Amino acid sequence: VDNRQQLDVGASFGLFGRLELALMLPIIVHQKGEFPGQRMGPTASAGLGHLVFQPRVAIFKEDSAPLGLAVSLPLSFPTGNSDAFMGYAGMGFEPRLTVSKTLGPVQVMGTFGYLFQPRSTIFELTDDDKATLRAAVRFRPIPWLDLGLEYSSAVLAEAPFENPAVDPDQWGYGPRGIDVDRNGLIWTALGGSGHLASFDRSKCEVLNGPTATGQHCPEGWTLYQSPGPTMKGVEGSANADFHYYSWVDQFNTLGLGANVPIATGSGSDSLLALMPETGEWVVLRVPYPLGFYSKGLDGRIDDPDGGWKGRGLWASYDSSANWHNEGGKGMTSQIVRFQIRPDPLAE
Repeated sequence: VDNRQQLDVGASFGLFGRLELALMLPIIVHQKGEFPGQRMGPTASAGLGHLVFQPRVAIFKEDSAPLGLAVSLPLSFPTGNSDAFMGYAGMGFEPRLTVSKTLGPVQVMGTFGYLFQPRSTIFELTDDDKATLRAAVRFRPIPWLDLGLEYSSAVLAEAPFENPAVDPDQWGYGPRGIDVDRNGLIWTALGGSGHLASFDRSKCEVLNGPTATGQHCPEGWTLYQSPGPTMKGVEGSANADFHYYSWVDQFNTLGLGANVPIATGSGSDSLLALMPETGEWVVLRVPYPLGFYSKGLDGRIDDPDGGWKGRGLWASYDSSANWHNEGGKGMTSQIVRFQIRPDPLAE
């Protein structure tokens, strides 16, 4: 969603001078946005949001301190349309810290929060936990009525797509999974365009403000085209493989070194490991039985002193219909362990 205008209808009840219990229902009057890279058109433009129950505790009150300071713990219920980003598929929880200053009938507030919400995926766009920022101005003409204007934002960064500042061969879309290495570098597989991409926020010239729209930091992205054939007749990149998920091997469980990002080659019976210092790919293909459609992976270190035998990378056959795998009817999912020797004669 690029922007949204909404009204919040609510009521609150105060207790003991410092505790407030509130119930609020957002009404989305208008919102605008499209599914990136999908040409699926705009999201729904209006509707009801998620019902919110919000306990709020005043730590410092303005009658005894220069500024007001409060902690609130909003709990959201799934009453909105999650497919249109008007709510969550389940319950959400967002601890918030609010600083306020009252000047006559006007109150100015700033709020920082962190939203814990169920992960939801619409086509290839994932909505997940996020940090939030809010700035608001309230006007109270009479004691029982508040009128206000609020600006809210979440941290946002999009891979370059249809960005005139970037060559079309470096456009990316369809992020699938996200992980971070031990140096703070973000990695994600771009299942639509066929890349493994890294994002380094320290390279961004713009970090916030009205121009921070998602496409404001192409310089922070590095895209690595995954191996394999590409689709014909498309502008930019479109790998024929599909990368369902990505993961970073922070602790060298596979044997290629620490901080190696790996994408699932879900359409090519493989895992695709990228050597970040050289940009070279290591393809771990499962030759038999055919149909290694992996949707995730993880590493284990069972014996830190056991060398390559004491650690390994694990993934599974995850296709929706396992009898489509080689072997046919009766086939079940299987777990695959990957281990790499430091040299061919290592014991």
